[in-house]
Amino acid sequence: MSDEMILVCARVSRHVLLPNNLTGHCAECGSTVQFRPHAPRNVRLRCVECAVDMIEPDDEIITTKRMLDKAQAYFDRKKQ
Repeated sequence: MSDEMILVCARVSRHVLLPNNLTGHCAECGSTVQFRPHAPRNVRLRCVECAVDMIEPDDEIITTKRMLDKAQAYFDRKKQ
């Protein structure tokens, strides 16, 4: 198991999901990915598709309360 932190990101299809998202490239497949400006730095970017394919049973998945709150608010808006 590696101590390297991986930031799982959405791929950019046509446009970024939020106007101030930053972009980079998936370290595995090279796809353009997007992430929030407040995301940690010095991480390995990985698109969701590669992350799902590469996750190991003992990999640790970390999130923050802020990320969970923002996700909940996003889904709540989508339901309306």
